[in-house]
Amino acid sequence: MREYLTIAVALAASLCLAACGTVGDPMFPARYVPNPVTNLAVVERGPNLIASFTIPPLTTEGLALKEITSVDLRIAEGVSDPAQWEASSRTIPVTPPQAPTSLSVPIPVANLVGKDVVVGVRIGGRKDRFSKWSNLVTLRVEPPLDRPSAVSAKAVPAGVELRWQGGNAGIWKIFRTRAGEQAPSLLAEVKKPEYLDETTTFGTSYSYLVQAERGKVESDASEAVAIKPEDTFPPSPPLGFAASVGTSTIELTWLRSAEPDFKEYRVYRTNPEGAFEVIASGLTAPAYSDTKVESGKRYRYAVAAVDQAGNVSERSAPVEITAP
Repeated sequence: MREYLTIAVALAASLCLAACGTVGDPMFPARYVPNPVTNLAVVERGPNLIASFTIPPLTTEGLALKEITSVDLRIAEGVSDPAQWEASSRTIPVTPPQAPTSLSVPIPVANLVGKDVVVGVRIGGRKDRFSKWSNLVTLRVEPPLDRPSAVSAKAVPAGVELRWQGGNAGIWKIFRTRAGEQAPSLLAEVKKPEYLDETTTFGTSYSYLVQAERGKVESDASEAVAIKPEDTFPPSPPLGFAASVGTSTIELTWLRSAEPDFKEYRVYRTNPEGAFEVIASGLTAPAYSDTKVESGKRYRYAVAAVDQAGNVSERSAPVEITAP
């Protein structure tokens, strides 16, 4: 009987171990301390410093950061010792987001011009447990740059011509959004308040912004100006127009057009009233033979070029010739 009891106790102990597993280290409650911000950047733009940073998505324990109770953004003036920075800093109000994200927070520079400032940020999580301070950013606040104004966009044969006002910049940055694009992209940097965008296409809509920059200081971007350039520009008139007599014909020749959107030539001849009228069109070669002439009669001719949009050039200098 005692043997059977020993076997039963051993079997019960084996089943318990199989069901319950092994005993491990004790588990402590998670503290949910946010990871620190590591990418704080501060630029001066217009009347503000812009502090930009990303709230990390995890806690120091590798758990998802599900609760953000505060964003503690601070600035101090004239402090070079990081140990003294926190005590002398003042808080910039920031509404905490619902979830980790990227933020850009304006800090007015009205009373900071000419001063060295230090900016830092930390994140408050569950039970107001704060992350460590971010990287600290130090910069000197300079006089703000004027926002470019009176931006104009004008279609010209070579593209879109931009002009604006706002003359206290070192350079101007030009941003463009093409139809179908969601956000503007940097197009060019120039040192005078004008620019010719030669990369446009007639019939496509564009929007432009201009921003001034001097050293590390930026202005606010200008108001956007929109344009949909249309081709209303006639090609250049053909050059080298000449006439010669043939066998019962008058032969006309000229130099080939170099226009990139060339379509055709039109030949003109004066009628009995002395006015020019079209006697041939749709020509793609720089030559024409007029067979409808009367021997001994004097004629005046001219030629014009036409582009793909239907714009007609001025007529060439006319030539006069007597039919054979």
